[in-house]
Amino acid sequence: MIPVIVTPYAFRGSIIRIEKLPRCLKELGFRSAIIADPNFHAHVIFNETLRKEGITPVHALAVGRKLLIAKSREGYESLVRFKNEGLKKLKGVMVVDFDEFRPVMYFKKEDRIGYEAMRRVLGLDVREGDFSLESGGEDPTVLYRFKPYDLKVKQSFPDPPKGWVKVEDYPKEWRERLERELDLVKKKGFEGYFRAVQLIVETARRMGIRVGPGRGSAVGSLLAYVLGITSINPLEYDLLFERFINEGRKDLPDIDIDVEDVRRRELIKELEKVFGFVSLVSTFSNLKDQSLRKTLRELGYGRNKKLYDLLYELPVRRSIHAAGIVISTSEMNIPYYVSDGLRVSEYDMRSLALIGVEKIDILGLRTLSFISDLVGRTEIETEDIPLNDERTFEAISSGTTTAVFQLESSEARMISKYVSPKSIVQLSHVLALNRPGPLKARLHEEYLERRLGKNWEVLEELKGILDETLGLPIYQEQIMMMASKLAGMSLSEADELRKAISKKDEKRMEDMVSKLRKGMTDRGFDDDFVEETVDFIKKFASYAFNKSHSVAYAHLSYYLTYYKIHFFPHFLLAFLETSGEREKLWLLLMEASYFGYEILKPSVLKPEGEIDGKRIRLPIHVVRGIPKDVVYKIGGVERVSDFVKKVGSISMAENLIKAGAFDDVYESRKEALIALKEGDSHVLLRKLRMKFGEVESGVEPEGLKDRILLERESMGFALSVPNFKSERAKLAETYAIWERRVSHVLSLGDGIITDGEVVVFTDEKIPEGELAVVLDPDEGVVDWERWESGLKIECENEGVDVKIICREKLKR
Repeated sequence: MIPVIVTPYAFRGSIIRIEKLPRCLKELGFRSAIIADPNFHAHVIFNETLRKEGITPVHALAVGRKLLIAKSREGYESLVRFKNEGLKKLKGVMVVDFDEFRPVMYFKKEDRIGYEAMRRVLGLDVREGDFSLESGGEDPTVLYRFKPYDLKVKQSFPDPPKGWVKVEDYPKEWRERLERELDLVKKKGFEGYFRAVQLIVETARRMGIRVGPGRGSAVGSLLAYVLGITSINPLEYDLLFERFINEGRKDLPDIDIDVEDVRRRELIKELEKVFGFVSLVSTFSNLKDQSLRKTLRELGYGRNKKLYDLLYELPVRRSIHAAGIVISTSEMNIPYYVSDGLRVSEYDMRSLALIGVEKIDILGLRTLSFISDLVGRTEIETEDIPLNDERTFEAISSGTTTAVFQLESSEARMISKYVSPKSIVQLSHVLALNRPGPLKARLHEEYLERRLGKNWEVLEELKGILDETLGLPIYQEQIMMMASKLAGMSLSEADELRKAISKKDEKRMEDMVSKLRKGMTDRGFDDDFVEETVDFIKKFASYAFNKSHSVAYAHLSYYLTYYKIHFFPHFLLAFLETSGEREKLWLLLMEASYFGYEILKPSVLKPEGEIDGKRIRLPIHVVRGIPKDVVYKIGGVERVSDFVKKVGSISMAENLIKAGAFDDVYESRKEALIALKEGDSHVLLRKLRMKFGEVESGVEPEGLKDRILLERESMGFALSVPNFKSERAKLAETYAIWERRVSHVLSLGDGIITDGEVVVFTDEKIPEGELAVVLDPDEGVVDWERWESGLKIECENEGVDVKIICREKLKR
């Protein structure tokens, strides 16, 4: 029988690794192999891998108990159309019974345990039989004389209109740069790609879909800016075009596009009308280290090293790439399936690249949806926001950045305080420093020391390159410019040097560093200085960041902070609409208290919430289990039975009662819960009796602690607080500015502490009564003592480390 290869991408238990297949085929004397998956996921990789090793790949599609074998490239095209369109008449295709072939699922007979384990991982029954390649069989080429062929397809981008960029229409200082960029784009044949991206952005804007300012190195292109693809002028921030495209580049550049996440699919549907062919891209979930170990243990295999090696990183399911789409102005015969009305290529991004198809990344960014909501609430567009607002930079420098894009983590807040940015340029430094590499190297601390007065100087040749970042090259573009200025390297060569160092490509790095050394020596620098500079560049190039990307995203961080500091109530309500993540919401409520706002419980009488000066009433969908559309369904109700009648959910009503949303309707939450259980007639009758003097014991109202626990259960946080006045730092301050603080609190037991303004829950076992707590935003309560007259707490501000380190031990 002829063996046919079933790959792991068939999701039938195969553990055949395609990259190892050629060696095994050669060892067994095969000159060809047939792939027999029920889909096309692995066909391109199969084709490329085997042809590279001189083995003929034969393409087939398993359909039920039939095997459809393509005899030629024409047959393969026919198979794809059959899969896509249900083509009835197949050309160049052999249709045979699958029973005439022997499916291969693993290389050696001893590997069957891997096949069995993978079947169990996939939830399939284990099949009896020998599915090993080493069992041999007849070679397909001996019987059928198959010939190899490639799978490349033609992708078409739209031609730009004649004179689409008129250089003379732009300021004189732009023209030389614009001419240079245009010439290189034409020379590289990238015009159609730029036009395609321009049309995508124009389509989004025509539909009222917000597009980001740009991302990645494309922000360094003046051409992208004048075409409207990006909205950051690279000349204002000294951004390099050569980081994006240079003479050495052969493949298409990446121009990624950010759009509102909630409207991304809508945009892609519209693009079908603009281009004709649009497809999403498949991706695959693989068995990774921890998940694989856990799975093997759960299946009873324990720590079986052989099994781990057999299954590691094999695909287990197909999904859709989060950003990638493929477009073409002409139809491309690539296999696809349909998901929610959109094509999805069965090829993944690697396969598409191998057959000459370029994807474009359109990323759904929640931040843009958030900004769109804020624009609607405030009627202030981002282009109307001044980029030098003192209050905005003060908020960033103080660390009050919950729900602000790129600035929420404790590390980002710390660096914001270190850098204390006063401009978009300096805010970009914050984003570049807040990354694993610079953080591990503690570059932010060196930056701060220089900011506070530590001596530093820049070579005359490097002035204008490193001054902005206090002599520290934190950007990739700075590395490139240093190599160019000191060694006379072209920016294309300098980019090669940067890439070789950052990717740890030893061979390429050796060549480029030699060129750097020679260039500096030829320019008269002494050997010691040359070696110091080489070490300096190698050190910083390994974690320098893309300045173009950092500057673009700094604008988004700035816009959000501006809205937050000037329109906090709108910011809070917009956050609830676009995200509503519980942990972030609670931190925002801490900031609200810190800023002097009063947060009111949600109410069914005002389900949408409201803003009244410094008072913010939360909408009812802040309560767990309440969808946003319920707000519009109920309008405004006065009895719990009315709510249940309109919405049809007793559990929703119960959660709203616990959160206090019926407090304006009933005398207590217990009473509201009775009304839910027994009907409103019971409660109304009691009210009538009390009104006409007939005394009844009624329902005892719940205590404060009960209310707090009910609110925590239904919302994840509590808004009810006692009449208590703290004599020290407010609890909210700890979480608003993200610094350790000593607070005077009232403990209600069960981990509930309050300063009379906010309630904080902790896992610490704290006794009831008045206490002093040392509260850390990262660690919770780190120490506590009884609050008594005469208690002294010493707090020392360490200055550089801006965290307040508390005590002398709490003492009487």
